[in-house]
Order: sequence, then structure tokens, then C-alpha cells
Amino acid sequence: MKRALFIIFIALQLFLIYSCSTPIEEYQAKDNDEKEIIDLLIRYTEAINTGDSEKILTLFHEKGVYVASDGNITLSREKMSEWKRENWLSYGLRKLYNPEIKLNGNEAEVMVKVKYGNVSYAQIFTLVKENDKWLIMRRE
Repeated sequence: MKRALFIIFIALQLFLIYSCSTPIEEYQAKDNDEKEIIDLLIRYTEAINTGDSEKILTLFHEKGVYVASDGNITLSREKMSEWKRENWLSYGLRKLYNPEIKLNGNEAEVMVKVKYGNVSYAQIFTLVKENDKWLIMRRE
């Protein structure tokens, strides 16, 4: 009986997690900073999904770091510039959902749910605002 209730509880949690997904494009920003951050993440996703290395680099701070989701690859901005289109596309087309934005002055942390194919996982972006422009400091 307890096992059946536990299984039902887990199934309900999974249902809620996967059925309540808000695409990042539909997120209702609370202020201009959030709007700019969402726009940055949309441009990031478009660049990653097309393998546009030049565009990806423009979204990262000069000291920015890209950490692959599995943690096996860490790239400085300089190393990112050496990656080929195929490297970016090898992960498949991504879509971002359910952004949670924590603003702290000129810094922000954004947690999103990433989906590609049947895979879904959480991803964290650490951002900084410099010269009135949000940039990615770390993506992990």
C-alpha cells in the first residue's frame, strides 16, 4: 500500500513538472531587466540551435565560461571561439522553459529547464550587466 502511494506521488510530481512548462518566450517579465535577460536567453538558444559561434560569443562576457551539462567540458570564451558549428549542434535542438530569475543589482542567476528530444534537465546561467547590457558569465 505504501509503495503504491509512493509511486502515485512520484507520478504526480513528474506530471506537474512536465505539464506546467512555460516556454521562455511566453515568460511575463516583471521589469525591464527581466525582459532583457529573457531576450538574451532567447538569442542564446537561437545561436546554439543554429551553431552560430560568432553570435554565441557576443552573448558571453569576455571572462565568460561555458560548462557542458555533463560537466565534462569547460570552455573559456577564447576556447568557445575555436568550437565548430558541429560541436554546438551535436547536443541537439534545445528549448528553454520555466525561467526563475534572481536579480541582485548588476548580477543575476537564472535557472531554466532545458529540453531537447526526450531529455530534460535544469541549467543555470550566471549573468552580469555591464555598460547597460546583460552578458553570460557562466552557463552550467
